[in-house]
Amino acid sequence: RGSEAARMAEGVDQDGEPSVSPRSEHLGEADHVIHDPRDYDDADVADRASAEISKRDPRVASTTETQSSNLRRRIKTVSRISQEFSSNVARISSQLERLLHLFFWTDPRLSTLFVSCCLACALVLLVVPPNYVAILCGLYLMRPPQFRDTEDGLATTLWSRLPDNSDAF
Repeated sequence: RGSEAARMAEGVDQDGEPSVSPRSEHLGEADHVIHDPRDYDDADVADRASAEISKRDPRVASTTETQSSNLRRRIKTVSRISQEFSSNVARISSQLERLLHLFFWTDPRLSTLFVSCCLACALVLLVVPPNYVAILCGLYLMRPPQFRDTEDGLATTLWSRLPDNSDAF
């Protein structure tokens, strides 16, 4: 590998002929040798070759600027997505912790209210056929906007009173 890297640094391929990268042929610069920095094992040689290329061709310098701006944009996008994911996971975790506190009777008044509401719903479902309950729920959900409350309901207010683990400490 070492001798191969040395030949590449000298601009000679395996057959002993001057090596010309396809990129230099495309740019019309076949009269002098330009190496692709990705071909080298040694990082210093690759850095020198890329600096040489950017000195000779200003288009390469603008390409690296464009690549770095694309990289910054991608990093910002990944950061934003990971931040949104983290906040959503925290919100879900908080709701599950509140449910856990409801079942563990952390707030006895709310837990008693929850159990009594569950018993009342069970009694209603024993007396009223499920079809009628489904129709009433559908009518309630599709009510006109003037009959909807903009404020939080009683259940939401009581749910927000339950502590999550961040509130417990």
